[in-house]
Parts: sequence; structure tokens; C-alpha cells
Amino acid sequence: MKDVKTRIYCCGGTGINLGSMVTSPVIEKCFIDASRSNRPIDLDESNAFYIPGLNGSGSNPAQNFKVISENIPDILEKFPPADFNIVLSSGGGGSGSVIGRIILRNLLQMKAATVIVLIGDGSSTTYLKNTINTIKSLELLSLNSNQPVVMSYHQNNQGVSRSDVNQEVLFAIEALGVMASQDNDELDVADVTNWQQFNKVTNVHPQLAALTIHTTRREAMSIAEPVSILSLWPNKDEMNAFGDAQYVTNGFPRMVDDMVAEQLHFIINIPGIEEINNVLNARQAELSRKQSMYRQRNTIVDVDDIPTDGDMIL
Repeated sequence: MKDVKTRIYCCGGTGINLGSMVTSPVIEKCFIDASRSNRPIDLDESNAFYIPGLNGSGSNPAQNFKVISENIPDILEKFPPADFNIVLSSGGGGSGSVIGRIILRNLLQMKAATVIVLIGDGSSTTYLKNTINTIKSLELLSLNSNQPVVMSYHQNNQGVSRSDVNQEVLFAIEALGVMASQDNDELDVADVTNWQQFNKVTNVHPQLAALTIHTTRREAMSIAEPVSILSLWPNKDEMNAFGDAQYVTNGFPRMVDDMVAEQLHFIINIPGIEEINNVLNARQAELSRKQSMYRQRNTIVDVDDIPTDGDMIL
């Protein structure tokens, strides 16, 4: 079996669309969906798994939850976890959000080092509700498994270019690939695993935590209450420690040309989840307020209309 150092599980339409754009040679991609409608033309079928008997979920996560759950063991048998894993999915969709959550649940049970890259959506009530429920599920998965869930969160909103959000997501994935490439001096698999599974090396209990990725030391220092920091520096002379995290580890890429930035700082903290939750709740309140003012109307069919048996007015 091929030795896979980093695997990304691209879940649902959003996961497949974005995952197909990932170009990192150190990331092994696999694609999982409940519909073939999102299949890129050049997709290698050997790297794909389509849930049999389904044709999408229509933005309703409950619709196919049972069938998707039953197929996860087959998915993980075909695509077993690597030394480091990325789950990529939408939070607002019907299929991808469920596939991503259940794959993550199984990876947690296997204690596989994993980060979830989640694309939320506040553009409609349905997408927003699904996103909120997805994030709540991630918190619950963490608490019930007694394993940290580390989330890199990105959100589609009205007035925000989807291509801009996509670029943020792709940067995060490419950066994680560099981090977990096993081609960094002084950074081994255990260092990366302890960074993600921070409860092993800190007194912070397992919970849903936020991951942000920064390309300058100054930017990284602005993150409040860091729990775990992993930094990649261009060389040992330029390493400059910062912050007051409970766990810090550093690496020095052997192939500097593969770096997506001169420096990379991967910071896990807890308050970031509150910030995300506050943004989502504010958007939910805004939509609720606006929709409460929507006008209702009376039927345009009146008592003088005589319908046929086939519900036609002739």
C-alpha cells in the first residue's frame, strides 16, 4: 500500500470543487459525494467514492444521514487515514457537511491527527442553519470523543467574492500540506500530532478549537490566548519565538521553494470559536429580523371563481 503522509478527504460538492484545485504534490486527495453531478471532468475515479443509491441531499443534512453513515467504513477502507489528515467540506450543504462530520468522527475514534477545513455560508437561512448545526456537531464530537477538533473556518457571505474565499481555503490547505510534509528539520510526526492533539501536552481539555494561519510574526502575535503554535521558519537564524502558548514547536523546511510564504505560523486557540459563533448568531438575528417583515398576502382565488375537478379555473 502506498505510504500516504497527508490525506485530504474532499467531501460533497464544495469539497470536491475546491479539492480538485489543490495542487500540492505532498497531499493525497480523495473525493466523496452523494451525487455524481459535482464530478470534475478530469477526476480520477480511483480516487473517488460515490455513496450508492443517492443523488444528492438538496441542502437537507437529515435526508441521507443514515445511508451516508452506513458507507463510511467502506470509504475509510478504501482511503485509510494518513499520518496527517484534512477533512474539507461545506458547513451549509446537505451531503458534504454530513460526510465530513462522520468521517471526522471516525478519524477521532482512530486518534488520527486531523484538521477540518470548513466553509460556512451565511447567504441564506437554510445554509446558515446548517452551518451553525455543523459547528455545534463538531463541538459535540470533540466532547464525546475526548479529542480536540481543530477547525480552519472560512465563510461565504453576500457581498463577498466566492473566489476570494476559495483562495483563502486553498492557501490554508497548501500551507497544511507544507507543515505535514515530513520534510521539515526538527519537526517530526509526533510534533505535528501533539500540536493538533493539544490535550496531550497542555492542561487545556479537548474541545472545538480554531486554527488560523499567518505569514508574519507580527500577525501571529495578534491572536489572543494561543494554546498551541507550530511555526515554519526559512532558517534557524531567523527563528524568533513569540507568544505565551502552552505548546510551541518549530520547523525549518528543507525545500524552501515549496513554502507558500516566507514564514508560516499555525495557531490554535479557543476564543476563535466564540468569535465565529458570534458572527453566525448575529447573521441569524439579522435574517430573522428582515424575514419577520416579509408581507403575507391573501389568495387571489375568490368566491366567484368556479374550479373544475382538475383544479382549473376556466
